[in-house]
Amino acid sequence: MKEGNFWRAPTDNDQIGQEEFSTRSEEKAWEASGVHMLQQRLVDFKSELSAEKDSVLITVTKKISPPGFNWGFKTSIKYEIAHTGIVTVKVDGKKFGEGSITLPKIGLQFYLKKAFDQVDWYGRGPGESYVDSKLANRVGRWSAPVKELFTPYVVPQENGNRTDVKWVSLTTESGAGLLAAGDLFNFSAHHYTTEILENARHTIDLAEQDFIEFNLDHQQNGLGSASCGPGVLEKYELKNDDFEFFFHVGGFSKREISPNSLWKRMR
Repeated sequence: MKEGNFWRAPTDNDQIGQEEFSTRSEEKAWEASGVHMLQQRLVDFKSELSAEKDSVLITVTKKISPPGFNWGFKTSIKYEIAHTGIVTVKVDGKKFGEGSITLPKIGLQFYLKKAFDQVDWYGRGPGESYVDSKLANRVGRWSAPVKELFTPYVVPQENGNRTDVKWVSLTTESGAGLLAAGDLFNFSAHHYTTEILENARHTIDLAEQDFIEFNLDHQQNGLGSASCGPGVLEKYELKNDDFEFFFHVGGFSKREISPNSLWKRMR
């Protein structure tokens, strides 16, 4: 698991700036500050038993910053492992230095076995949505295989995000898998990595992997419309600033409990 994931495959809108609309190229601004090169360095690691909660608490302290730049985040990631098997991940990031005005995203990234390709979620759907382009999707319970979460743009780029999600599960055909829940969040799941999407020039360049890249995002920068008009409205920008978020993650089987019922137990 990548405990601090900030990069997305730039969209057409991220790449283009429109002078007539005073719109900057987000990708150039991010790369000028080294956002695409953020690296993690372990600072401290602690573990303790809690008899009162019957759980284990692991605290990981990291410094996340791009090499050669004097900015980044001092982060604390706390894992509380309950006797039920539910893991609560709490992430707290304190910014230091300047850096870019915005960030592409803030979240966690997992690699899962390819068999976990059945996705259920409660949030906006059934199509992709982002903070500034989501109202065409209804809030409800949705299901789709991973391959159907992909949006095949002619030029591969960030795609397939789902917003305002309360819980999401990825399971095998037999129903075994994991569920993630939290405050309203974003998720995406693909057979392609972020790097593959970023480097491909056409869909024919995409090589399907033997695993699933699963992104749980606290927030994403808006999309805007810089390829043909204004950029991201300020209220939809993801500011480069302090952050904190949490997720509950747990293994389960649909044969024993529904994702929605497990989510209610996690709350």
